[in-house]
Amino acid sequence: MKTKVLKWLVAVSLFFVSLIFIVAFSFSDPQADLAIAQPTEAKPVVLSEVSTEFTKKGNFKSSVNFKSPNSKEIIGRGFYGQRITISGNPNVDRVDIGITSNLISRMEIWKADKLVEVKELGFMAKMTWGKMQRLSVEMMDESNSRYSGKSQIRMRFTDGTGFFGDIGTLSFDLTPYGSFAGEKTIDVFQKTLVDDKDLARGEFANLRVWRNFASAD
Repeated sequence: MKTKVLKWLVAVSLFFVSLIFIVAFSFSDPQADLAIAQPTEAKPVVLSEVSTEFTKKGNFKSSVNFKSPNSKEIIGRGFYGQRITISGNPNVDRVDIGITSNLISRMEIWKADKLVEVKELGFMAKMTWGKMQRLSVEMMDESNSRYSGKSQIRMRFTDGTGFFGDIGTLSFDLTPYGSFAGEKTIDVFQKTLVDDKDLARGEFANLRVWRNFASAD
């Protein structure tokens, strides 16, 4: 009797494990339009030059793997993430979005080397420093068809695909800051937020870009 119950429990467990993997795969992103194995700072991707078959104009997604520095190496406050530059907007030149070494999701809006806006949000889950994790950014400008006239940027910082939850997230309504429909570039960056402190540098890998694409969620 115990053997039958044990077999039944094993079968049920395997079923649910298989179901989780099937659901996770069904929500995974399609192949990216562009992949760069070793992205280099100050070598941005020009979004309009990325060939695509996706059709959701006014949207893009980018993700990069980030190996954070070991916690023992961190002295000041580092800021690591993706940099989006925008042309033709009189109010905004670029948006820096990512994570900081004090466990915060952070976004900065810049114009002509002047910091216009900052938003921060504490992490929701534990982060392991010195480990490779993923930082994904999705942006839509006012030319998108789903929310026409609205612009938004959001970031997810996850362990792996993020199916089992986010470490950190951030979402920001860009609509009040003018038009974001102009030319865009995508880059990676890391910088210190404390001028008199050295930056503990991390490593970026596998930058991927989906043009004219928005996730199902």
